Amino acid sequence: MREPGIVFFSVPYSRGFNAHVNGEPADILQANIGFMGLLLDEGDFEIEIWFRTPFLRLGGIVTLVGGLGVVLFWVFGKFALKRLGKEQNAAVMEE
Repeated sequence: MREPGIVFFSVPYSRGFNAHVNGEPADILQANIGFMGLLLDEGDFEIEIWFRTPFLRLGGIVTLVGGLGVVLFWVFGKFALKRLGKEQNAAVMEE
């Protein structure tokens, strides 16, 4: 760039985007209502932009915990039903 300005990207603005300019973190601006932009000084730049889905890690943890809960519920439920069946059979035999 010959003078300071904003580099405009016709990509919708979202909190999941991150940017580095010449290896340093840079703030992504909301430009032209709903798009992304970077405020740069004059000079040549290497710009890196990537997207990380917000709450992806939290969603994975919740899914893992929920799946583990279902498996534990199934195992203990099966064990409890088996034990309950033995107790009922013993009660029937006593009568």
